[in-house]
Amino acid sequence: MNAYPFSVFKRADRPFFLVAFKDDATGKYLPPLSTKKATEKEAMQVAFGWLRDGIPQKKKNKPPPSKATCSDLGRYVKTQAEAELLLEELRRRGLVSGFSANGSAKATDFVAFLTELWDWDTSPYVREKLRRQHGIHRRHCQLQGRAVVLYWVPYIMGRQLEEITAEDIGGFIDHLAGKDLSAARKNVIVKAGTMPLR
Repeated sequence: MNAYPFSVFKRADRPFFLVAFKDDATGKYLPPLSTKKATEKEAMQVAFGWLRDGIPQKKKNKPPPSKATCSDLGRYVKTQAEAELLLEELRRRGLVSGFSANGSAKATDFVAFLTELWDWDTSPYVREKLRRQHGIHRRHCQLQGRAVVLYWVPYIMGRQLEEITAEDIGGFIDHLAGKDLSAARKNVIVKAGTMPLR
């Protein structure tokens, strides 16, 4: 009969001996702990040491992801790379349509993007059109740039290019419908923002 307040044993699928201590209140064995020892003699020495110095407590597991809240998950994100992985997973699931992490190469202000695109002197789009000898004129760029400043900037200031969705464009068109402008002018204004997105 075992007179010790613990039981030392080894499972076939484990390399080390385990020790299970008895609960003083119930007399039942507590969940076993690994001694990290391959011989029974060494495992017994570890068990007596724990009995003398205190039985180690198993670390509580972190809640599984399904139980973690969004704020819990946010606390674990420490780097930009981790943030981008999280955002990419949300995009893959269809919960976000686009994103840009702060300071990343792909973060582009939408208004700055439109303004640069319609700048005759600096636009890569204009340079490419001219290189291919496609029809584009300085006056056209000026009109489109003015449409951006007057109508797109007040509506969508502060948004990133990667965030812009079809719903945003639809919302802008609805917003424009309330303006006292001709249909042709509205068409020019819409194209000033939508053509660069193609």
